[in-house]
Amino acid sequence: MCVEVTVTCGNLNVPPLSDYQEFLYQTISNKRQQGYTFKEIADWFNENGYTTSRGHKFRSPHVHSIMR
Repeated sequence: MCVEVTVTCGNLNVPPLSDYQEFLYQTISNKRQQGYTFKEIADWFNENGYTTSRGHKFRSPHVHSIMR
């Protein structure tokens, strides 16, 4: 008996996060544990001069997307 199995997975080649992306993720995680909402985190980033990885102002969907 011979069995051949083929596995296909699209997320095996995920590039590593940059240092900035890692910082954003860790900051969001910490603030979520402190009870901040996504909007409050976005406001905090904007008030402290941080931008998204593409240089834009933060909005709550950006913060939520980073956590996913």
